[in-house]
Amino acid sequence: MTAAMKDFLQVLKYAVQKKEVIQDLESDLGSLLQMAQKQQMALVIFPALVELYNAGRLAVSPEEFAMLEQEYMVMLSKELRRRYAIHATVSELEENGFACCMLKGIVLAELYPVPEARISGDADFYIDPTKEKAICDFLKGRGFAVKERPKTSHHAMCKSEATGMIEFHLSLYDALFEDVWFNHPKLAEPYREYITAEGHTYTTLGTTDHAVFITLHLIKHFLSMGVGVRQLMDVLLYLRRYEKEMDVKHYASIFVKLGYDKFLQTCFYIGEKYLGFLPEEFSLILKELPSYEANDKIADVLLQDMEQGGVFGHDDASRQAFFLQYTKARFERFKHESYDVYINAWAHVSLWKRMFPSYQVMARDYPILKKKKILLPLYYAIRLVKKVFMRSIGKEKDYDYAQTGIPHERMELIKELDMV
Repeated sequence: MTAAMKDFLQVLKYAVQKKEVIQDLESDLGSLLQMAQKQQMALVIFPALVELYNAGRLAVSPEEFAMLEQEYMVMLSKELRRRYAIHATVSELEENGFACCMLKGIVLAELYPVPEARISGDADFYIDPTKEKAICDFLKGRGFAVKERPKTSHHAMCKSEATGMIEFHLSLYDALFEDVWFNHPKLAEPYREYITAEGHTYTTLGTTDHAVFITLHLIKHFLSMGVGVRQLMDVLLYLRRYEKEMDVKHYASIFVKLGYDKFLQTCFYIGEKYLGFLPEEFSLILKELPSYEANDKIADVLLQDMEQGGVFGHDDASRQAFFLQYTKARFERFKHESYDVYINAWAHVSLWKRMFPSYQVMARDYPILKKKKILLPLYYAIRLVKKVFMRSIGKEKDYDYAQTGIPHERMELIKELDMV
C-alpha cells in the first residue's frame, strides 16, 4: 500500500469509529483527498480532517481549508435535496401502484456518523419486472430521461436533475453472475419497512436478505473489475449493526456453499486491523464459518487491489473484461456445457455479429483501422481466415486473457482465496 492509502485508512477509521487518535500522516492533504475521492469517501472523512486542521496537523492555508469546508457543506446540502427528491419520486410511484423495494442506499448511509456524507452515485430499487415499461413511461412523462437498457443489463435507468440516476432492478443480480457465480440465491424473508432519520418510509429487503445481497454485491464488484473500501465499510457496518437480528446460519451457509467464505473472513480481518472493528462484533457469523486464518499478506494484497482499482475498479483499464476471465474459470469447474455457446447466448451475440463485429471492436483488435477505416473489409477477411486457421489447429480463443500484469495477479489472489 502507498502512504496515501495507509493514511486514508486510519483517517477513515477515526472518522467512522472515533476509536483511536490519528497518528502522524505520511502523505500531504492533496494526496490524502485524492485517495479518498478515488474510494468515493472524501466527504465521510472530512469531519476528521477538520479535527486535524484545528489541531494544527494539516499543512494547508486557512483560505484553502475554508474553501474545502464550503465545498463540503454544499455537497451535503445537495445530497439532502437529492434524497428528498428520490423519496418524493418513489412515493409517487407507489401511490400509482408501482411497488419499489429499496436496495442499499440510505439503509447503509445511516450507519455512518454523517449519513448524507456517504453519497451514492445512484439510487437502487427492486421492482416487478413486468412493470418496467410502465414505470419508465410514467417517469418519462415527468421529465425523466430514460436510458435504453442493454440486453445483458438487469436494471432500467431513469435520471432527472433532482434525483440523479435511479436504477430499477428487474432482478437482484445480473443473469450471468446469478447463474455461474452465485447459483441462484433466493430471498428467505418478507420485505420490511425502514424509516429514515428524516422520517421517510421505504420498503426494503429483510434484514438477512439485505445482508446477503450487499455481501454478494461486494463480491460481484470484486470479481468483475474491482471493489473499493467504501463497499467493504458498508458491509462491515451493516453486519455489526444487524448481526444479532439476522439468521446467521443462513447467511454464512450461502458463502460457504459458494466458496466465498475465505474472502469474507479476510474482509473481517481487514476490518479489525485497519478499520477499527472488533472480532467479537462478528462472532456469531464467524462461528458458522469454517476455520480459516486470514493473514497480513492476503489482506494487504486485497487492499492493494482496492487501492489500484478504486471504488469499482474503473481506474484500471486492464480490468475491463476480467469478469469474463473469472466466469470462464468458474464455469469450467461447475458446469457441463459448452462455455462458448453459453457466453454467447448470455451476450445475445448472433453468428453474424461474431463473424463481423462492430468497427469499434475491429479497431480495438486492429489499431491500423483507427487511421484507415477503408481497410475494414480487408481486415474482416483477415479475421475470418485467422479464426478458421486457429480452429483447425484447436487454438481458437474468444477472449485473450492476460497472463501477466494486474489481471493475472487478480486471478492468483482469487485462487488463493479458493473463490474459483
